[in-house]
Amino acid sequence: MEFTNSDSNLPDSEQEIDLGKSRIKNMGNTCYMNSILQCINHTPLLREYILSNRYVDTLKQNIKDAGGEGKSDENVVKTVFKTNIIYQLHRIMKIMWSKNCLVTPASFRKLVAKKNDMFQGFRQHDSQEFMIYIIDQIHEEMGQKANILFGKENTEFKTKKSTKQMSETSNVMENQLISILAMTSWRNYIRHKYSIITELFTGMYHSTLESNTCHNKSHAFDPFMCLSASVPIDTSANPYFESRKEFSLYELLDNFFSLEEMSGDNKVNCERCCRKTDSTKQISIWFPPKILIIQIKRFLKNPYGYTTKKINNKVTYPIRGLDLYKYTSEANKKSYKYNLFAVNIHSDFGGINSGHYYSYCKNTFDNKWYCYNDEHIVEIKNVQHNDAYLLFYYLDS
Repeated sequence: MEFTNSDSNLPDSEQEIDLGKSRIKNMGNTCYMNSILQCINHTPLLREYILSNRYVDTLKQNIKDAGGEGKSDENVVKTVFKTNIIYQLHRIMKIMWSKNCLVTPASFRKLVAKKNDMFQGFRQHDSQEFMIYIIDQIHEEMGQKANILFGKENTEFKTKKSTKQMSETSNVMENQLISILAMTSWRNYIRHKYSIITELFTGMYHSTLESNTCHNKSHAFDPFMCLSASVPIDTSANPYFESRKEFSLYELLDNFFSLEEMSGDNKVNCERCCRKTDSTKQISIWFPPKILIIQIKRFLKNPYGYTTKKINNKVTYPIRGLDLYKYTSEANKKSYKYNLFAVNIHSDFGGINSGHYYSYCKNTFDNKWYCYNDEHIVEIKNVQHNDAYLLFYYLDS
């Protein structure tokens, strides 16, 4: 990895105050990678975990466990250790947070291309796909078996002493049943692999399917790391679309979490009716992640997976206080508020299949926002952008 120090003539005290302004060299259509590296680099909880070396012992143990006796030798472990994405990220972060400099992450790009053929060569790629790949890789490298023991308070049914409102008691018991289903689903998910990625980036959806015939309800729970909310398009069937140029993020979320009618070819099997019936499907959040990533889906694709159109409507988004209370499950209603710390942007001046990626990130050292655009960096005042593609929020505790 190469880097040049752009602030070597500053006193040490000034350099420390002025950290967080390192740039990344574009090695040829690598803006998608550079922009995501900046977002990851400015994710405080993950950065602290990596720079504090807390990943080292876990990674070494995983290498030994995966290789058996053949990889128990320390020299072998050391060699394999360096072929992991999280180690290469550590190298990049260590340089970028020691002094402001220009980094050329050639070894990182080479390793990614070696692990995934899709990223070989110098073609343009989708920044969201790259981000998910990196997060998944870290999860695979750091994942370990986990077991959660639920306390009695979580698994016992609590009955009310008062019988004044039996329907209310019934609702409480139903919610407790749903809670047990949710806990069981989560336990099964993390049983084989739990990592820092699970802890920081993973939330869980609650999906409720209700038959229109007998009103039987079934529940399912699914983990998620990126909430993909589409920009509404002009169709008569979409009540969230209006002939205007601007939407709020809340409108996109309203659309994403709206009730879905399952009829016609989309009918689903009802366990009670023993046949397919018209149903309604409701998706909500059982619990959100500490780091919430929202993809503003702007690209329309054909059945072959090729992008055919980009929706350029402006989407405004909260900088502070994004509130998810409205979208949480009725069986687990809670308020979760988030603050923005990074925005990944796609400008399509080169066409929908090319264009350019860069990021707005909040520097935790001076609490100012900067535009990180490959080799260039500039302070910004307005964090709203018409071409915002990925939004990075942290849970406000």
